[in-house]
Amino acid sequence: MLYAGNRNFSVINFYFRIFSSFIVNYLYLSSLLRSMYESRDDLDWEILRSLRADSRSTNVEIARRLGVSEGMVRQRVKRMLQDGIVKKFTIETASKGLKAMIDVSVAINVHTSKVSRKIMSIDGVEKVYEVSGGTDVVVIIDVCNSYQLNDIIEKIRATENVTSTATKLVLNEL
Repeated sequence: MLYAGNRNFSVINFYFRIFSSFIVNYLYLSSLLRSMYESRDDLDWEILRSLRADSRSTNVEIARRLGVSEGMVRQRVKRMLQDGIVKKFTIETASKGLKAMIDVSVAINVHTSKVSRKIMSIDGVEKVYEVSGGTDVVVIIDVCNSYQLNDIIEKIRATENVTSTATKLVLNEL
């Protein structure tokens, strides 16, 4: 009986260590991310706003608009790239005609990222987000017609460890 008590204590101790390690890592990472974003000043946010509106804007155009030197804009953008604030410069294309969001639920005790990667490899899938809440993954689809949409939905449903889907059509994009 004494052995069982010690064993239970060691199991509790084990889980406590894991939980403590998780909390320490979480606090460290959240403070690191917070400091990355809090260290940004108004100029950084204005540069980001300009790039979000038009990622083709040159440093000279942004500098002229904000009343600073081109070198300052270039330096700030370079630092935001190094810090991971800016991940990439991209374009947004016109919709093919039919956009949808598909909420995907994944089986319990399955790595959601594995399922997300499989879904991302399906032709016609524009974006995949792992989310919290009632579903595990949200998939953005942009296709020409409902037949293509249905084909993608069927491929997602056939993906291993997908338990359910719910589709929402985008009626208007602002």
